[in-house]
Amino acid sequence: MDKTVQEKESIAWRLMDFERGYSSKPFASVAGAYALLLAQKNPGMTKLPQILKAGRASKSVATFVIECIGDHWEKYLPMLTTYSLDVLAAIIPLMVEGTFQSAGKGMSSSSSQPIAELCTKILALKPGDKVCDLGCAAGDFLRKAYYATKTDDDDNFVTGVEISSDLAAVAEIISAVSDVKMRVLNMSMFDERLDTERFDKVMCDPPLAVRGLTKDVNVIRMLGKFFPDFPEVRESITGDWLFAARAVAALKKDGKAISLFCPSAMIDDRNAAIRRFFVSRNLIEAVIELPPNLLQNTAIQTYLVLFSEGNETVKMIRAEELCYSKRRKNVMGKAHIDVIAACLGISASADAKTVERYMTVADKGSLLQGGTELAVKRYFADPVAVKDGIRLGEVIEIARCGAVFTSDMLDRYTCKEDSPYQYLTTKDIVEGFVSPELTNLREIPERARPSCAETGDILISRINTNEGAFRVAVLEVPDGKTIIPNANLLVIRVDKSKCDPYFIKACLDNQYAQRYLDCHATGGTLRTLSYRDLESLPIPNLSLERQREIGLKCHERVQKVLALKTELAAARGSLASVFDEMAFNTLVRNVK
Repeated sequence: MDKTVQEKESIAWRLMDFERGYSSKPFASVAGAYALLLAQKNPGMTKLPQILKAGRASKSVATFVIECIGDHWEKYLPMLTTYSLDVLAAIIPLMVEGTFQSAGKGMSSSSSQPIAELCTKILALKPGDKVCDLGCAAGDFLRKAYYATKTDDDDNFVTGVEISSDLAAVAEIISAVSDVKMRVLNMSMFDERLDTERFDKVMCDPPLAVRGLTKDVNVIRMLGKFFPDFPEVRESITGDWLFAARAVAALKKDGKAISLFCPSAMIDDRNAAIRRFFVSRNLIEAVIELPPNLLQNTAIQTYLVLFSEGNETVKMIRAEELCYSKRRKNVMGKAHIDVIAACLGISASADAKTVERYMTVADKGSLLQGGTELAVKRYFADPVAVKDGIRLGEVIEIARCGAVFTSDMLDRYTCKEDSPYQYLTTKDIVEGFVSPELTNLREIPERARPSCAETGDILISRINTNEGAFRVAVLEVPDGKTIIPNANLLVIRVDKSKCDPYFIKACLDNQYAQRYLDCHATGGTLRTLSYRDLESLPIPNLSLERQREIGLKCHERVQKVLALKTELAAARGSLASVFDEMAFNTLVRNVK
């Protein structure tokens, strides 16, 4: 690392460490550094309000600085001549940018640097573009966008909208100490004062999975004004698609917008009608599945959706592998970003084979089928050729999740003594069978009783890690027992006049089905299955007699594994007792 950069990082860290002794506000060190900078520009002044006024700080910035350091500004006075103007101007952006955060020193106040760089590339910014960042935080993207759109006449500027007054003030300060022409509006992106604003390129980096936006009258007003035929929004939906709608509404004709999404917004039924709305109007150009653990404040896998007009097809880009690990986070380098740009046709930095590996195209017709799901991985699923195949859904009688048991409910109902009621979790499915040692319950709550399982029900783990297979077992309920699976298990009951449960287990245990389920599951570190994923699984359409032959063989091997596991447990116990059996008399009790 360059020595000058190291020195600036050291100073930034020193000021941040100094401020921790006086304030818990996350941006107080930025306020302190800016106040020192203005004081140096106005020598002889020591009163903070006087310094801010002389430095022409805006009202919002002045309020922010006073709230952060006003009660201990005198502690900064000995540093008035310690650092030069250039150093102070350089360390203020450094204290909030993503690269400094990734070293464990920053304040997690801005977008991930790779996200900002990726969006700058994807939006194909060019000089003169009018750009807006909805939810701009401290302005990471805006700073990059300004340099990409700067004109020879230097008459261009970028606009940021940020509802947090502290973040908006930090963005203003960074703009003031740099050459970036940034207009920062401290308001909600749904504020009606923005209705007349139109931009060539819009980025939206909202808080993920926010609920309750449907209660905001400004949100409903915006949807009614810009999208009169927008589907009904239910109170339970997350805000990801509503934030995206705001970004699209801010576009000029032929403009492009990009917005960040959580995984559930791409597949859940609550957002299906809204996804259908955008797809049917040809507004989605591309969906990009990002690597997990990329953002500063969450490890979940996120998506970027690129919006523009006239898209009869949607490019699906699987970029989860396009990263490298650094200090427990994933980072996207320039080469990774260039591959995504090549998939979008923005650059020719990757060859055709690379593009084919990471990008596929989904047509509008296939997207509008079912729930208009936009999880990228399922469009990369290897086609499964099953001779005379049918869908698993054709033989399913009942498909549901197990019962939701909160920790309080488990504390209330769990008991140590033997009971006719038992509770079954994913960890109780081991080596393809249900453990005989289940948790006992005093009783089963009335509302949970419809979730009880029967002999012959197929249990499948809904949530899985990338390292393992989805667990599958056929339940055999002992006489006198009632078993209730928990909500992390899918319970499938097939029509036994058409299908053998153990035959279905044999199918689900096979590599072809596991690959299919993995490609259709969503999520990063944790992979989640839905009913629809199972229903669409192709299985051989064999005669019931042949299915029973296969099912019997599967059942026999399950029993063999169970017997071997029991034998192994006994052998382990025997191994641990060798000393007691052969040399117990060599032990003497300590006598005080």
